[in-house]
Amino acid sequence: MSEKVVFLHIGLDKTGSTAIQQSCALLSEELLGYGYYWIPTKQVHHGFVSRAVKQGDKQVLNDLRRTISTSDAKCHLLSFEGFYRYGHRHIETLLSAFKGFSVQVIIYLRQRPDKMSSGLGQRLKFEGGANPALVKDLYQKQDYHSIFKPEVFDYLSIVKRWEDGLANFENSRVHIGIYEKESLRRGDLLVDFYTKIGFKDSEIDHLLSRYEAKRSGEGQVNPSLSLAAQDMMALCSMLTNDIVKLRKVKALIQESDNKEEKNQSRVPEEFLREMDERFKADDEALAKKYFMRDQLFLGETKFRHAEASEKTFFHIGNHLLSNADQFEDLSDNKSGLDSYVETLRRSALLLEKMDLNQALGLMKLAAEIRPNGPFIRGKIREYQEKIAQNINR
Repeated sequence: MSEKVVFLHIGLDKTGSTAIQQSCALLSEELLGYGYYWIPTKQVHHGFVSRAVKQGDKQVLNDLRRTISTSDAKCHLLSFEGFYRYGHRHIETLLSAFKGFSVQVIIYLRQRPDKMSSGLGQRLKFEGGANPALVKDLYQKQDYHSIFKPEVFDYLSIVKRWEDGLANFENSRVHIGIYEKESLRRGDLLVDFYTKIGFKDSEIDHLLSRYEAKRSGEGQVNPSLSLAAQDMMALCSMLTNDIVKLRKVKALIQESDNKEEKNQSRVPEEFLREMDERFKADDEALAKKYFMRDQLFLGETKFRHAEASEKTFFHIGNHLLSNADQFEDLSDNKSGLDSYVETLRRSALLLEKMDLNQALGLMKLAAEIRPNGPFIRGKIREYQEKIAQNINR
């Protein structure tokens, strides 16, 4: 194998990438002791490399190559889940920085129903700011074909692009991992990842014990939200596009969320089946090539279709109301509570054709703030009557 080895972890997103990145960052000194150099980055991932690739910033890529060439380590680690989305041109640009090195590309795949459900929940956290188009597609249009782009779930094409990119590199290849307990070595993502990059069991055990000690007291990496919490987050995002404000709201929502309502999916089961069927033959081809078996995924899907809990939704809403003083600077235009009421009303009207119970819940929350509002009171009566009629049919 070439003197220098680059391990390039490219995702997918929602396959534990943050956990891999966090462990490598926290264990950078320990890894260096084994001859593995985690390329320095201000963030937990190497998004700055991706930005350089897309912007054509040759200086950053030249600096990256120089860092690898002059380091005492044999192995070098980079990770960013956005890499997997690259087309051939961007792959060629990135790999040009590694000419003469051995490049080992690592990608984790996940069952599509779980990736979709988890990914949608992540997007509803609005880490990069509010996304009005997503809210409209999800709550008003229910257009899942617009929300989930097929190319993101075309695993065979993704792998093939990277295989093509590595065609002229010696001792280089793509390594596939499956993000499910049944397929991961010892049922653990980090064990699986460190095995793939060449660590022995005793070394992995040492690394993981150090990792647990260093992250002692920290919560779960990137915890998910219940469906009710996702709905509340989407609702509040309609007030502002300010990331700082949205993070404040998300913190309040997370601390009052029902942690028992995990792995719930709002994505229609027929849509999930459609996507699985679409790529069935491709998955079988990957399974045979990389694992010498018929099925790519061995376990059951983790997420189950459910409706958002009205009880949890009310609990979160009441928690937000009990912290109403923090809403005073939430709205971009009006006083926080007035804008919050208007958003509740508007959201209820969007939902009334899809979910009367959820629409009723929103109007009841609005009534907590404006109990004598005639429009709100009238809508509550209307929703209650329609729900009663549906029950009696």
